[in-house]
Amino acid sequence: MRRRKHGGQQRVRFSLSASAATAVFLVGDFNQWLISDMCACRRETDGSWTSELALVPGRYEYLFLVDGIWTLDPHAEQVPNPYGSHNSVVVVPADPGERRAA
Repeated sequence: MRRRKHGGQQRVRFSLSASAATAVFLVGDFNQWLISDMCACRRETDGSWTSELALVPGRYEYLFLVDGIWTLDPHAEQVPNPYGSHNSVVVVPADPGERRAA
């Protein structure tokens, strides 16, 4: 994930390699886990799927929805969720240069 500062928010880029997928959505705390066209990821020429969000500093849990299947971000920390599986975690620090564990 890459981050860029934008006002009080930081732009965070999410990416998932899923070349065989036909539709990928990014859902999580930042959009109340709602699936809509607004959370659709963009297919890149290399077969990966990306989405860039402006997020205020904080800790967010999320998943990718790949062709109807909930999918973890293999590059992010994972935490248990109340449904017996796991969510991915991203921490957006107040200072873009700061590193914080989720």
